Amino acid sequence: MKGHLILALILMVPASVWSEGTVQLANDEWPPFILEGAEQGKAEKLVCEALRRSGRACEVAVYEWESVLEDVRGGEIDGIAAAWRNADRESYLLFSEPYLTNRIVPVVPVGSAVVIESAGDLANRRVALVTDYAYGEELDAKRLGFEAIRVASSKEALNRVRRGQADVALVDELVARAALKDPAFEDLQALNSVLAFRSLHFAMARQNPDAQAILADFNRVYELMLLDGTVNEILEVDWLATDFGEPGTVSVAFMMASPPRTSTT
Repeated sequence: MKGHLILALILMVPASVWSEGTVQLANDEWPPFILEGAEQGKAEKLVCEALRRSGRACEVAVYEWESVLEDVRGGEIDGIAAAWRNADRESYLLFSEPYLTNRIVPVVPVGSAVVIESAGDLANRRVALVTDYAYGEELDAKRLGFEAIRVASSKEALNRVRRGQADVALVDELVARAALKDPAFEDLQALNSVLAFRSLHFAMARQNPDAQAILADFNRVYELMLLDGTVNEILEVDWLATDFGEPGTVSVAFMMASPPRTSTT
């Protein structure tokens, strides 16, 4: 599967000030993929660069996820820069080919006796999940028998664990790594087990008449960005995860997308 993300980011603004012909996207804050403020996240950079190379400008507003989904259903925005796919969303969204594999890991308090090696180990625990994120059937609360603590963001999921209001938070591995660098979360740790893999997509509203053409151009250009090393450069990596593997292990298949950089000194 393809490697990572893109877009240009701005704060939420009234529809009347969007530039004509610009692909209007939105997401919630999701470091390091989507950042609120002037700095672009990894996904923003990838998506907007691919759109730019296909002859289109893009802008990304950042606000609450539930409102993002409501706005794309209502036609207030053109699409979403970084989204997981499920059956419900397919009713109102068209998706690009995957450009990143997200690995969902459990985060627990440092020193916790909680052992979570597979999704089944979540049974009878309080699990913090972001509302309306498409975690997939592997992490279905009813099937696995855990209490779902619904929150507005990955950061809030971590805060629930830190405050003792949840036993574990389920977040993307890279999101966890970025968040746990904050001293506020020094008492939390991400466990070395992957409970689910989710493919990350660029998505367009079905009602947008140009949606299929925009997605086709994105897929084509992203392939070229993989070949010329642009994706590696934006992500600051030499290797890209390209396979989903199986839940329960951090080992995934990797593929070289461009030659590794070598030192000239």
